[in-house]
Amino acid sequence: MEPTADYLFEVSWEVCNKVGGIYTVVRGKAPMMKEFYKDYFLIGPYFEKQARLELSEKDPPKELAKAFVEME
Repeated sequence: MEPTADYLFEVSWEVCNKVGGIYTVVRGKAPMMKEFYKDYFLIGPYFEKQARLELSEKDPPKELAKAFVEME
């Protein structure tokens, strides 16, 4: 796989919601995507109960900080 973009954003309800098979697909492919894209971001709703177990919160890169603040 050849990356064709500097950033890859994947937006999905299932990113942080363990209901259904799509969550399993997203979680399973994340390690591979990180191999090909230095900047791979998964964006989804925040469910506090599930986030405590799954979320590894990090600050966004400086060049994307404004966009992340605007999405709050």
